[in-house]
Amino acid sequence: MAKKNEGRTDETIIAELQDAVKAHHEGTNMDAHIKALRGELQAVLTEGAQPCPNCGNMPHGIRQSAVANKLPIFIYEVGCLVCANRRAQALTREGAVENWNNEIYIVPPAVETPA
Repeated sequence: MAKKNEGRTDETIIAELQDAVKAHHEGTNMDAHIKALRGELQAVLTEGAQPCPNCGNMPHGIRQSAVANKLPIFIYEVGCLVCANRRAQALTREGAVENWNNEIYIVPPAVETPA
């Protein structure tokens, strides 16, 4: 079970998660700790998000690294793992949750089918 978020940020949790994964790869059994940190991270990334309006499942959140104008940035995404193409993005966690709650989804690229 994930630890209760005690005001920790995604940055703090990700840093601790990276350390735990490194220790795990070096031979220390960190399975339970890694699982708890991943749960805590999900709780932080999706805090305030409403269930999917289509299927009712709680959304999943991720933070992705990207580059804009040669500067590293993060893109936050909240989406449904069950319903295809129901994802919202923003440059902040709060913005991604707000877009999700307001059903402002990213539009997937059109796929052309051969004639």
